[in-house]
This record gives sequence, C-alpha cells and structure tokens, in this order.
Amino acid sequence: MRGQATNHEDAYKVMRLIWMISENAQRGLAKYLIDETKQSVTPQQFAVINRLHFLGPQTASQLMHAFSVSAPSMSQMIARLRLAGLVQVATLQEDARSKSIGLTVQGTELFEAKMRALEPALRPIQEALGGTGVTRLLRDLATVQACLPIS
Repeated sequence: MRGQATNHEDAYKVMRLIWMISENAQRGLAKYLIDETKQSVTPQQFAVINRLHFLGPQTASQLMHAFSVSAPSMSQMIARLRLAGLVQVATLQEDARSKSIGLTVQGTELFEAKMRALEPALRPIQEALGGTGVTRLLRDLATVQACLPIS
C-alpha cells in the first residue's frame, strides 16, 4: 500500500527517531557539561547531580537502582563526585551502615551553572513547538519512555 505506512515501517521509524534524538541529545549535553575552562562533569555524573538536586539526598543503593548500574560503578561515581567537592556523604542516623549522598554548595552551584548553559539548546525547541508545546512534548516523551522495554 503506497502512502500508508505499515506497522513494521512505523515501528522502525519510531525507534530510529528515538535513537537519533538520543544520540544527538547525548552529544549536545556532553558539549555543555564538558568545559575546558570550568569544572566539567560527564552526562552520567550530571544525571546523579540532577537527581540529588530535585529529590534531595539519596543512598548509594537508591542511586544504583535509579540508574541501573552496579554497586561498584556507583561507588566509583560517588567517589569521583566527592573528590570534586560536588557531593558529601553522611552516615544515616537510623542505620550506621547506610550512607546518605547529597549535594554540596559547590554541587548545587555547578548544577545551576550547567542548567543556565543548557538553556540556549532548548530555545529552538521552544520556538518550534510554541508555548505549551514543550509541556506536551515532555508528557508524550514520558509516555513513550514508559512504553519502551527496560533492558
């Protein structure tokens, strides 16, 4: 049938667009996060900083599950962020074996600076979609994410 896509064609187009957007977004995000003159963080480190900024202190276990990484990988990331002065680790009062990871003042300042740096990247999207377009896009992308299989 010409002019009408089959389900297979649509499935491929959707997954291909998601992949392309993901690749471009990761490259663009890295460009804003890795700065030769100021403090740089990787996209993965920024994701942890972002989570801590919006949700507050988390345990290493919570972070590990949120990002689907191994305990050693999360421990290494926390150690690097701590060494950079971006996070602090405190013992939880209710369980001395567990540690709470939270942002330092420097971590909060870095988060805010990187978010300001990202604003120009969002501007063309806002202009193309209009006032409520970004809100709809976020809703639709969350729906798409919920539908995708978790690996």
